[in-house]
Amino acid sequence: MRTVNISDLKAQLSAHIQLVRDGEEVLVCDRNRPVARIIPCRLEDQPEGERKLVARGPYRFTRNPMYLGLVILSAGIAVWVGTWPFLLAPIAVFATVNWVHIPFEEAKMSRQFGEEFDSYVRKVRRWV
Repeated sequence: MRTVNISDLKAQLSAHIQLVRDGEEVLVCDRNRPVARIIPCRLEDQPEGERKLVARGPYRFTRNPMYLGLVILSAGIAVWVGTWPFLLAPIAVFATVNWVHIPFEEAKMSRQFGEEFDSYVRKVRRWV
């Protein structure tokens, strides 16, 4: 483990990040007192080649169950609060998710899973 003071970390950030990339831990100190530890990320649990498309559970009915839940929750809160500005929130959430987040994620999934994901898209609707 490498120990470094904050001022040294700021001055040589790239060098310390390279140490972490190489597998070494970096202990960050403020006036020689530890305040943080930078550790390498380990992705051995699920290597890139072994990722699988999940099409069971709630994903049988909607491609985006978490976003669907978020829109329903925001609509429920808007109805519960009962003021018109709150009624705009679920519309804003839906618009952001539908036209920003989901297209980005679906393009990534299509690149990652190819025909398997394209077949899934044809079978399961985006919302419900």
